[in-house]
Amino acid sequence: MVYFEQGSYSQAERQLSNANEALEDQGLYASTENVTVLSGYSRLFKQLGKYPEAEEVLREALNILDQLGGSNEDFYAVVYNEITTLYKGLGNYQQSKEYYERVLALDEELYGKEDPTYALSYSNLASVYIDLEDYDKAEEMYLQTIKTFEDFYGQESYDYAINLAQLAFIYRKTGRYEEAITAQEKAVNIVKDLFGDDHPLYAFDLSNLGDIYASINRLENADAQYTKALNIRKKALGVNHPLYAESTKKMAVQKWAKHRYEESESYFKETFDNYFNQIEAYFPILSEEEKAKFYSTKLKPAFEQFNSFAFEGSRESRHLNGLMYDYQLATKGLIMYATNKVRQAIFNSGDSLLINKYNTWISYKEQLSKLYSTLELEAEERNQLIDSLSTRANDMEKELSASSKAFANTFTSKKVTWKEVQAQLKPNEAAVEIIRFRNFLPDSAGYFNGEVYYAALIVREDTEDYPDMVLLRSGADMEKRFIAYYRNAIKFSMDDQYSYNFFWRPIANRLKGINKIYFSPDGVYNQISIYTLKNPKTGEYSIDEWAIQVMTSTKDLIAYADNPSSYPGERKAYLFGYPNYNKGSYEEKLQASSDEIASSVVAAASQGREIRGNSRGGRGARSGGGSNTRSTRGGISRGLRGNLQRYIDDNSLLALLPGTKTEIELIKNLYETNNTPPLTYLANQAIETNLKSVKNPHTLHLATHGFFLEDDRETDVPGDDDYVQNPLLRSGLIFAGANSFLSSGEFLEGEDDGQDGILTAFEAMNMNLDDTELVVMSACETGLGEVTNGEGVYGLQRSFQIAGAKSIIMSLWTVDDDATQQLMTNFYSEWLKTGDKPSAFKAAQQKLREKYSQPYFWGAFVMVGQ
Repeated sequence: MVYFEQGSYSQAERQLSNANEALEDQGLYASTENVTVLSGYSRLFKQLGKYPEAEEVLREALNILDQLGGSNEDFYAVVYNEITTLYKGLGNYQQSKEYYERVLALDEELYGKEDPTYALSYSNLASVYIDLEDYDKAEEMYLQTIKTFEDFYGQESYDYAINLAQLAFIYRKTGRYEEAITAQEKAVNIVKDLFGDDHPLYAFDLSNLGDIYASINRLENADAQYTKALNIRKKALGVNHPLYAESTKKMAVQKWAKHRYEESESYFKETFDNYFNQIEAYFPILSEEEKAKFYSTKLKPAFEQFNSFAFEGSRESRHLNGLMYDYQLATKGLIMYATNKVRQAIFNSGDSLLINKYNTWISYKEQLSKLYSTLELEAEERNQLIDSLSTRANDMEKELSASSKAFANTFTSKKVTWKEVQAQLKPNEAAVEIIRFRNFLPDSAGYFNGEVYYAALIVREDTEDYPDMVLLRSGADMEKRFIAYYRNAIKFSMDDQYSYNFFWRPIANRLKGINKIYFSPDGVYNQISIYTLKNPKTGEYSIDEWAIQVMTSTKDLIAYADNPSSYPGERKAYLFGYPNYNKGSYEEKLQASSDEIASSVVAAASQGREIRGNSRGGRGARSGGGSNTRSTRGGISRGLRGNLQRYIDDNSLLALLPGTKTEIELIKNLYETNNTPPLTYLANQAIETNLKSVKNPHTLHLATHGFFLEDDRETDVPGDDDYVQNPLLRSGLIFAGANSFLSSGEFLEGEDDGQDGILTAFEAMNMNLDDTELVVMSACETGLGEVTNGEGVYGLQRSFQIAGAKSIIMSLWTVDDDATQQLMTNFYSEWLKTGDKPSAFKAAQQKLREKYSQPYFWGAFVMVGQ
């Protein structure tokens, strides 16, 4: 716990692991000592954003207490308290409420209702009623806790002030603004008397008071409170503290509301400087959950606010277009670090000196993370410690970069501007960066008004001052009605006279004289095959009007210039297809008793699942999602398995795909004709172990089922306490043995020991593809992923690129079997002749159009990358 409080979380986890092993060795698994260890694990996992893991260990702790029996109220209270904060963090407020009520019952038994300990728990329960938006009940409870603290401590205690501030929050939420101001001002004065007028806690309450004034557009009063809070935080915490960024962000919105645009822009810049400083200081060592949460709750809403501000101000200050472009380049793909891949490469090196340096660097970064957010040190002392640790971490980083290519490629980043992107363009070329953002209004303390905008920022080779901007205001319709129309037009081979106008014409109007477009999509544009938009005026598709190269970010143009493509015959191609999904226990059960397994699968299917048949269309499935995280302490992920079981329908699990076998054999023949025979893995050989053992192939072709599990959260930005799911666990590819895992939860044994047949995007990100020219995902909907998070397709596409692949070919809808085979063979035939991927892919599409004129057949696949 000392390591935990210090912020050395990897050290803390090692000590907990040692304690856990020691207890098991002593035969003390079922003991209150182990309950303490498991509670420590839960605190650690919650700190790292690993809520499903925290839930698992807490349930384990409860099971142990139930087995022990006897009088263990104190231990139950500890575990219940951990569970309450867990479910609150997950946004499961109903279950959080139920466990808080259990804590209250224990506190009443141990201390009585008049004791402050009981009042603290009662206050915590009241906060859940706020989350449930039952403000009447919450108000009633806070009035009671305020009375308890007043009777016990008087009106001068911090507990009294905190509960008063919560009451003020309720008054603000229910429109009782004068009561809110009175309560909050009283809390401000108490905190000032307790801690002084230069303490960060005083700044908290001042900022909250500013929020109330801003809510009723008393802007001068709000400005005064925000300014005081800002100055206190600057002096007490320094400009790099996260709370300082909270103040500058509020000041930016406040100045914007007062139409003081230059000041607003300055405060936005300060906010982002702070965020980027945090990212540089410790972002690489955060867990995937922490990174996703930081992006979703901090970066994303702040940049959406800025983008709304920039659009409003860009008519007079076009330099804001350039800032929007630069910030998009800086943040798109930001949370994708192949951290596990680097760790694995370093630990597998056998170099003890390198391993020790890496562990030391991790320790420095973890301590920096803690220091940046602490309130417990004076600013001068804190900043001295940060400077000292940062210097040591930077020195160690240079040594690691020099010793490890994997480390250098992952953690050494360079700031890129739109001007540098422009420098890569040739005459008659343009870069188009799409930015999706919700519209934000600065009035009434600021709010997102429900409208969604798309900005297309265009840079041409001859752009002189700043990028051109095209704003599409109908984002909500684009993401619902327009995309639904587009999909139906594709699916039913309709003559689509509208989608071009919906999604492309305003942008096309600014591309006169352009022959080639480097296109970086965002949001709904990730769900459109950009080549398939038909111009109703000319009758031609966009594939005919331009050479369009799709990319994750236009900053990739700089990397492409430094790393040219290689010819496909230079190194081996690896082809995976026709996996035996039944491999393992499920196949054995089928052989033993087909009737018995049919009954068990029917029972499992009663929970509600979906599969899309036996055709090539069955290569993919989409479904609603839930918690999808594999435990770091072993065991089966209930969430991942449960979601993927939606494939099941009636008496079948995942259907075999005979067409993929034909496809692999045709491509193999093309390579052999070119005297470059590939390595092929079919049926029982198409297993995760074989795939993960592939190192730096030239080409990796994967023909199988793909899946994308939709996020079931609301699209609004979650609160700071809400769990942010890791999108990398919601998309993936299916390999041999998956039916055994889905039907029984059993992993494969022997050559594929410990594998479940499900390659998630998280696992794909950590593969060894540093010199891989192309990954082909010949499966349905492998191009899908999170639409609204600003990360592009945050799924398989980005994961394979982070793993090292220069280019990805993937599908956006269920694909016809024969058409796919012909497209793939056309592509490989052309590519093996010319070595030019983009032109070979376009030629393959055009050739397929000669047989199938409708985009459904030739437009399902897109190429992203170089």
